[in-house]
Amino acid sequence: MNGIKIDTPATALPLSNGRGALQRSEGFNDTLKSAIGEVNQLQQAADGAAEKVVRGEIGIHEGMLAMSKADLSLRLMLQVRNKAMDAYREIMQMSV
Repeated sequence: MNGIKIDTPATALPLSNGRGALQRSEGFNDTLKSAIGEVNQLQQAADGAAEKVVRGEIGIHEGMLAMSKADLSLRLMLQVRNKAMDAYREIMQMSV
């Protein structure tokens, strides 16, 4: 199943490999880029599904399911963006 993965904050921190050395895990920037890429893929899949519905290659239910997945992933991405912008504004107000 293709979807946005939500990682716990602990996975963003460097982890010990048991021998005292640190392993670098995926950073926030990489996580954000991959999430945006997944949203884009779902949007493209929804566009393709709409065309297939019009041509009669798939049923309306499959097309609506693809569109609903794309819509939900886009809404989630927008909410994450809004929260990040709110946090940024709050931090900027603290420095004044």
